[in-house]
Amino acid sequence: MILSNDEEIAVKIDRAVFPGSQGGPLMHVIAGKAVCFGEALEPSFREYSSKSC
Repeated sequence: MILSNDEEIAVKIDRAVFPGSQGGPLMHVIAGKAVCFGEALEPSFREYSSKSC
């Protein structure tokens, strides 16, 4: 996943990725991302990530 506020980067990525190498929305992938983002919001995750770097 690429997050950016730069419109120029977004356009370049869109042209390189869509529609060729990206498929449709897969519900198990969406659910996995939701769980991941939820865990990343927890204080325990911040502590864990500070220890692993």
